[in-house]
Amino acid sequence: MTDQKLYCAFCAKDQDEVSVMVEGPGVHICGECVRCCVETLRDNGQWPVATNDSLRRGLMALAAYIGPSCTAAVTYAMGDSPSCKEPSNV
Repeated sequence: MTDQKLYCAFCAKDQDEVSVMVEGPGVHICGECVRCCVETLRDNGQWPVATNDSLRRGLMALAAYIGPSCTAAVTYAMGDSPSCKEPSNV
């Protein structure tokens, strides 16, 4: 494990400035930017909105397991919360 600080590849916030940081192969994205990405996809008709109750429950259970920021992102993606703020310019 490394002591190197992690930064979001989208907004450049560090791990201490965000509630969750999702790690990919050599890259990271914060929960706030995940929500903004979902909004962009949804606004362009490229993100399906969950309408089936069992799908909704399954997504929320998975999100709850991952953490609060993921739950918020899934809730937002399903159209149950207000839009996110614009991402910071890097």
